[in-house]
Amino acid sequence: MPTLVKKYGYDLVYTRRFWQCTTADYYLQYCCSRYYLIPIFHSHPSNVRMAYQVTWLIVEVTKINTLPHIDAKTSSTAEKNVTNKFGQMENIKLFIHNSSFCLMRIIPEIFVPLLANPENHKNWATVVSLDVKEHVHSLKSTVYQVKGQINGQTILPMPVGVERLDNIEQIVKDSFKFLKTCLDQYNLLCNNKTTNYENFFVTKKIKKNGFDGKIVDLHFKSAVEGVIIKWATQITEVLSADSVSAFKSNQHLTPWAEVAFWNNRVQNLEYIFEQLRDQRIVKMTTIVQLTNSAYYPCLKNIYANVVSALEEANDIIRYLKPLQKHFKLLEETDFGDIAVCLSPLMHVVCLVWSNSRFYCSSGKIIVLLKQICNLLIAQAVRYLDPTSIFQSDIHETKLRVRHCIFIFEKFRNIFNDYRKKLPSYFKDEDTALLWTFHPNIIFNRTDLFIRRLQIIEWFFDTVVEFTKLERIEFSGLKGRLLSGRITEIYADFNEQFSLFSSKAYDVLEPEDERFEVDYEQFKESIKDLDHRLAFTLSQAFEDSYNLDGVFKLIEIVGVVMDRSGMKDMFTNSYSKILNMLSNEVTICKNLFESQQIAIRTQGSANVDKLMPPIAGSLKWSKTLKARVEHPIQCFKNLDHPILQSKEAQSIIKEVDEMIVSLNKLETDLIDNWKVTVSNRCEELLKLPLFDRRSKCNELQLNFHPELVAILREVHYFRSYELNDIPIEALQFHEREDTFRIYCINLNNTKECYNKLRNNSREIEFQLVQEEIQQIDELVKKGEYSLNWNSEGLNEYIGSVQDLVYKLYRRVQKTQENIKRMRSAISSWARLPVLCRKDNKKDTLLAIDDRVDRFSKRRKEIEKAATEIHKLLKENCVLFGMQDQTNVKQWQNYMAFVDSIVADALLNAIGCR
Repeated sequence: MPTLVKKYGYDLVYTRRFWQCTTADYYLQYCCSRYYLIPIFHSHPSNVRMAYQVTWLIVEVTKINTLPHIDAKTSSTAEKNVTNKFGQMENIKLFIHNSSFCLMRIIPEIFVPLLANPENHKNWATVVSLDVKEHVHSLKSTVYQVKGQINGQTILPMPVGVERLDNIEQIVKDSFKFLKTCLDQYNLLCNNKTTNYENFFVTKKIKKNGFDGKIVDLHFKSAVEGVIIKWATQITEVLSADSVSAFKSNQHLTPWAEVAFWNNRVQNLEYIFEQLRDQRIVKMTTIVQLTNSAYYPCLKNIYANVVSALEEANDIIRYLKPLQKHFKLLEETDFGDIAVCLSPLMHVVCLVWSNSRFYCSSGKIIVLLKQICNLLIAQAVRYLDPTSIFQSDIHETKLRVRHCIFIFEKFRNIFNDYRKKLPSYFKDEDTALLWTFHPNIIFNRTDLFIRRLQIIEWFFDTVVEFTKLERIEFSGLKGRLLSGRITEIYADFNEQFSLFSSKAYDVLEPEDERFEVDYEQFKESIKDLDHRLAFTLSQAFEDSYNLDGVFKLIEIVGVVMDRSGMKDMFTNSYSKILNMLSNEVTICKNLFESQQIAIRTQGSANVDKLMPPIAGSLKWSKTLKARVEHPIQCFKNLDHPILQSKEAQSIIKEVDEMIVSLNKLETDLIDNWKVTVSNRCEELLKLPLFDRRSKCNELQLNFHPELVAILREVHYFRSYELNDIPIEALQFHEREDTFRIYCINLNNTKECYNKLRNNSREIEFQLVQEEIQQIDELVKKGEYSLNWNSEGLNEYIGSVQDLVYKLYRRVQKTQENIKRMRSAISSWARLPVLCRKDNKKDTLLAIDDRVDRFSKRRKEIEKAATEIHKLLKENCVLFGMQDQTNVKQWQNYMAFVDSIVADALLNAIGCR
C-alpha cells in the first residue's frame, strides 16, 4: 500500500493501519489526532498552521462532546488542551467563524474529495474503501450538525449514498409492483387446479424471502435505518430539552430565558419539520415503508412527535407573549415602586395557567415562577448595589433593605392570594387545575435571599447601635475613665466593621457561603464587644445618683442595652432604680400631705405670690403629678423582668393612688371655684369706678383685686385646657382687654389728680381751684353713679382724663418754671459779692477789685431778672391770669416769687 498519494495539488500523509478503526468518531480521532491527517498546501504554505489548528480543534472538540465511549480522563484532557490553546470554550465559535478556512470549506473541499475519490482507492481492499467512505460521510454529517448546534438548529444527517436515492426509490417501487404481481399469481395458482409447479415454487420463495440483493440495495437500506436511529436520538434530545435543566446546573435565569427557550424551540422544531418534509426524507420514508422495515414505526413516531411538540411550542409562545410586557415593566420600574406591578403579573400568570392547553403543568409553571423570583432578586440587587452597600449612608441603605424584604414578602402573599382564588379563573371551578406543589419549591432561593437581607439588616442595626457610642460621655468621678473605655470599644467596632464591609465578593449572592462564614466571625467579635460594653455601662449605671441620670443613661444607650446577653448583666443594677423610686415616692407623698393641710386651712396651696390661688394650686398639683409620673412612666417603659417583681408593683400602686388623690384635689379646687366665681363677678363689677380716701382726699381706683384674680384664673384654666368654666367667668374674661384699657386710663387719671392735690403749693392750688372743682364734679359721678358695667364708660373716662391731664401738664409746667427761676438765681446767689482775703474770718474784706465784682454781679442779676420776668409771664398765661393780674390769688403768687428773689439777694450781699 502506498504511503503517499498526490492529488489536487496537495499531499496526504496517513498511516497504513487506519482501516483497523471500527467507528466513525473514533476513526476521526484515530486518523486526525494520533496519526495527524495534515493537508499541506503547496500554493499557500502560510496556511499550513491554520489548517492544522482547525483539524486539531475538530478532534479535541469531538473528544469532549461527541465521543460517549471516551473515558472521563481523556475528555478532561481534551478540554484542557482546547482551553490552553484557544482560551475559554466560548471562544471556539469565534475561532471557527472567523477563520479563513471554516469547517464547511475544509470538509467538503478537502477531506471528502480526498478520501472519497475512487482514484485513491485503487489498491485498497473493498472493505477498507467502503469503511473510509462511510466514515468520511459521517465526518461531513457531524460537521453540519455542529454548525447547526452553533446556530441553534438541529440538522438531520443524510445516509451514505443519498445521491443514489432517486434510483433506489424507483427500483423499490418497481420491485413492489413486481411483488404484488407475483402475489396475485400465487393466489391465482392456489385457486387453480392446473398448476405450473416451477413458477409456483419461485413465487412462493419470493413471498417467503422478500426482495433479493439484486432488487433491494441492502447497504443503502441499512444506512437509511441508521440515520433514522440518529434522527430519533437527535429529535428525542430536542423534545426532552426543557428550561428546568438550567436550574439543575445552578443557573439563575430570568423569565426572558423561558421566552427565549420556547422561541428557539419553535424555530428549531419548524426547521426539523421542514427537513422531514424534504423530498429526500419523503423518498426514504417510502423505501422503509415498502420494504416493511422495522424502523418505519419509529419514523412515524418521529413525525408525530415533532408535529405535537411544534403545536405545544406555538401554543406556549402565544400565551407567554402577554407576560413579556410585565417582565419588561419589572425591569424598567424602580424597585422602590415595583410593588404595584406584582399583582397584575400574577393575574396574567393565572390566566396563562387557566387558558393554555400545554402550559398548565406544574413543572412549567414552577420554572416560570422561579424565574420571576430570580428577576425580582436581580432587580433588588441592582437597587441595593452590592458594590457600595456598606459604603453608603447606613440609614438610607437600611430603609432600602427593609423595603426589599417587604417587596418579597408582599410577592409571596400575593402568590398565596392568587393561589387560593385560582379556581375562579376557570369556567368550571369544579374541574379547575390547582397548584398542588409546595410554595417552598418556588421560593427556596427567595427565602435564602430574604435571610441574606435580614442578616444585612441586622448588621446595619448593629452599626446604628454602636454608632451611638461615639456621642456618649459620662460625668461623675469615673466619667473620664468610663468615656475612655467607650471610645476604645467604638474604635474596635469600627475596625471589625471595616473588615467585614471590605469583602470583594457579592454579599447579595444567597448561594455564596463565604458570607455566612464571615458573618459568624463578625457575630463572635460583636459578642466580645457586647460583654465589654455591658461591663462599662453597668459601672456607669452604678455611678448615677438620681433617677433623671439613670433614665437618661438608659435612653441614650437603651438600644445597646436591649441587645441579647446584656440584659442579664444589668439585672442587679436595676434594683437600684427601685430604691430610688421608693425614696422619690415617699418625698412626693410628704409634699402632698403638707399642701393638703394648707388647702384645708386657707383654701389654696402655698404657691408663688405671682400666681392666682386656684390656678397656682392646680399648677402645683400638676407639677407634683409630673414629678411622680415621669420616673414611673420611664420605669414602665423598661423591657426588663424587674417590672413584674412585688416591690415594683407596690411602688406602681402607690404612685397610682397618689395620682388619683391629686386628680381629686384638682377637681375639688375647680368645683369650689366654679360655685363662687359667678356671684363674685356680678357683685364686684357693680362697684363704683373710684373710691376716695377721707383723710388725704386722694382718689383710688376701685377695680377689686378679686376681679384681677378671676381674670388670671380663667387665663390659666384655658391654658390648662379645662372644660366647664362658668359662662359668667368666660364672658368676663372676654372683656379683659376692655377692662385693662379702662384701668390703665383711669389709673393715669388718678395719678395725675393725686399729684395735683399732693404736689401743688397752696398758692398754686388756689389759682386752679375752679378747675379742680369742675374735675371733682366728674369724679363724683364715677364715685357714686357709674360702675364697671355702666354704658358710656369710654366717653366718661376720656372726658375726665382730658381735663385732669391738661391741668396737670399746665401746673407741672409752672412748677418747672419755678425751678428754672431758682436755677437762674442760684448762679449768682450762692456767693456774696465781697469776700474776705484768703477766705479767713479774721481778715478784712477784699475791696481792691470791688468795682469789677459789682459790675459782674450786676450783669448776672440783670440776666436772671430778664429770665424771671419771662418765666413769670409764661406762668401767668398757664394759670389763666393774664387778664386777672390784680386778683388776690395772683398777687399772692407774685409775692411768693418775690420772696424767692429777696432771699437770693440777701445771700448775695452777705459777708463771710
